[in-house]
Amino acid sequence: MEIDVKAIKRGLEIYASCKNLDRPVDRPIVEQEVGRVNSLKKLPHLKVLVVSSLNDQARETAKSEGFLLVELNKKVTDEDLDNACIKIREQLREYFETLAPPELVSAYTALQEALNSLKNVEEGLKKVITALQKASNKE
Repeated sequence: MEIDVKAIKRGLEIYASCKNLDRPVDRPIVEQEVGRVNSLKKLPHLKVLVVSSLNDQARETAKSEGFLLVELNKKVTDEDLDNACIKIREQLREYFETLAPPELVSAYTALQEALNSLKNVEEGLKKVITALQKASNKE
């Protein structure tokens, strides 16, 4: 299965091509994608190629043409679609984090830690409320 998507959000244009094949993607397939992207009226800011796997020539061609590669290392089936989506999101997040200033990454990490702490406080408060309710019902 092959899927091509062009998305625009807040001025950022992304072209993504997914090649979910039974065999490794080879250089001619990557060259087709290069031609497809180059034929667009406006070149996207980011070109993403999501594949089950690539051979070495295809990988080198894709990288030299500026594609961000997401290799899933196997053909995705209906049963593991959710896991594949998680892996794609993780790889894209890692890529975008490399573009973010270190201060922004630190602030994001601190906010995530604070959120986790608040969730723990919430769970603790729920336990206290439940215990107080049980104690007041006994009286």
